[in-house]
Amino acid sequence: MNEAHGVKVNRSFLGLAKLVILEGERFSVSTVAILANLLFFFFVLSYSALVYVQFDYLDIVKVAVLFLGLFLGLLILFEPWVFKSKLKLYWINAFWSVLVFGGMLALLSSPSAQFFHYYPTFPLLEAELGLGWHQDSAFHVSIINSFNVLGYSSIAQHDAPLMVYHVFSHFIDSLLIRLSGVDAWSSYGLFYYYKSALLLSAIVFFVASVCRGRKYYVFLFSLVFLAPMAVATWHAIGSHGLWFTSLVIVLSSPLVFRLISQSDPLRLKEYLILFALLVVVSAGKVSSGFAYATLIGFTLFFASYKNYKIYFFGVSLLIFFAAYNSLMTISDGGLSFSGFHELKRFILLRTGIFHNELHQVYLLILTTGVLSWLFRSSFTGRLFLSGLLSSLVIAVIVSLQPNFSRSDIWYFVYGLSSVLILLVYQSMIFLFSDKSARKGIVNFDHQYIRVVLVVFVIALTSQFSLTKVNFFNLSPGLVKDVAENIYYQPFSRINDYDDDLNTNIYKQLQGRGLSDLSSYSRPLADFKKSLASYMQGKGLSQKNTLLYIPEEVFLADFSRFGGASWARGLLAYSVTGVPLLHGMESLRRTYGYNDYDESALWVERSLFDESEACKFEKYVIIVEDFEGGDFTLIDCHTIIQNPTS
Repeated sequence: MNEAHGVKVNRSFLGLAKLVILEGERFSVSTVAILANLLFFFFVLSYSALVYVQFDYLDIVKVAVLFLGLFLGLLILFEPWVFKSKLKLYWINAFWSVLVFGGMLALLSSPSAQFFHYYPTFPLLEAELGLGWHQDSAFHVSIINSFNVLGYSSIAQHDAPLMVYHVFSHFIDSLLIRLSGVDAWSSYGLFYYYKSALLLSAIVFFVASVCRGRKYYVFLFSLVFLAPMAVATWHAIGSHGLWFTSLVIVLSSPLVFRLISQSDPLRLKEYLILFALLVVVSAGKVSSGFAYATLIGFTLFFASYKNYKIYFFGVSLLIFFAAYNSLMTISDGGLSFSGFHELKRFILLRTGIFHNELHQVYLLILTTGVLSWLFRSSFTGRLFLSGLLSSLVIAVIVSLQPNFSRSDIWYFVYGLSSVLILLVYQSMIFLFSDKSARKGIVNFDHQYIRVVLVVFVIALTSQFSLTKVNFFNLSPGLVKDVAENIYYQPFSRINDYDDDLNTNIYKQLQGRGLSDLSSYSRPLADFKKSLASYMQGKGLSQKNTLLYIPEEVFLADFSRFGGASWARGLLAYSVTGVPLLHGMESLRRTYGYNDYDESALWVERSLFDESEACKFEKYVIIVEDFEGGDFTLIDCHTIIQNPTS
């Protein structure tokens, strides 16, 4: 009996082996990528509907469809092969689609813990319960609100002066908010969840694009080792300005690689495509855009230095970045030639928080040098020199600019590291897989050499920042952590606050979990509702109105919400969407505050000057009682005060 059972098990194992290995010729990279992403989309939609209960199911669907439409638009632009692929519905493809979907789900469920506070599940409720909120979140939502309310970027703390900043991702957010009709502050965590899912989808389609026409194990091996490295610390999404440009960088990378790896000079149209890409990336995060531009520029220069177009391309980029830098509010300090000591520290990896990213940059540059030597590859040789020069240029710039914060410098290094990972990966696949590219000193068709190459790639990957879910961390404990993140994590903060709730995804599915947020005290939600009702009754719009919150209200009523006291004005604007008057506790150099002077500081109600407030020629609403929703209106067009009825 046991022997017969053993025979059945062996036959089942052999059948699975045949399915996975012997039917490899039926394996379709495009089919697996498409099916895995379809499964992934439906999971993300279903899961978000169970978690983000502050929204109706229809709102969740609208947001999901809009993000899907945005992603499909990027695929049409950069990866049109997806829509031309014929699905090959064999068991081998179904099997691997499920496994790839499982890997995507595991990565999605291993977020960076440092971003939990930035992107809470219930941003408004958690602030109201005193669980805190982050000033970065309020800052970014303020910009998003300004695009929808004013039509330009501003933090609107004392009227709404223009803030020149890298805001392209915020602009995309504002379009999604306007089209979906959801609240920008309440949906901040929901949007982050969908953005994280899109990043993983982009990586899968990127790898599929590179691996089409190659052996199935190349695609699978790439996903296992590249995806955790490309996601790494989740800053590609966690840093708000990067989320959209990260999708653009990943999905356009095969196109960029094809253009910069060719030895022939580029046509004018191709230069224009690269220039447009670099402008978009820079508009999202100027540091990443600059790092990308230096790398592409040097690589093209070494290939086409005799062609006049490369010089026009370089000058155009220099003019763009010089103009951009002159407009940025942060760049007001000029150069400091005492920075050469910092330059030495930068190059020698004595840089604290930058050490890991610099380590990765140098490792990637060294890898291109090794590939160039082994394969006698002219492109990897150019990439090697370009990486060295780009890192040197970035080191010089950050060392000579005293106004750059540690975060600013980190993003320059991160920008160079993230694009090098994609380009070096594509170089490896091209050189390892294509016999026509093998002009080196070693016979790469030999089995032992291939094993050495695989070991080299694995060892190289182990030296990089990786997500918690990665090849080197596989264990039963990891599976347990992923399962618990799916099961509990979105509700962890609200569960800590409410001992009686103790909800999880299973309770949500049963309808026994969190569903009615009105059972909690909702002072901010009530204030927002009262203000909106008051404005509607007076026929006011957010664009032609300023909200004056007296200093005593900021100190007494907003203190219960926690967070940084200096950013309470940002919280008020994020929640209400109405530009403020006297919204700042203190002046700062960052967060757009250097667009204001002392006239923007908090003012007590007794010291409020109506004539000074009316210089902006807008209606002014005065908050007389925060909890009671009592307001006073100043009509600056007639200078007549109209008290609430």
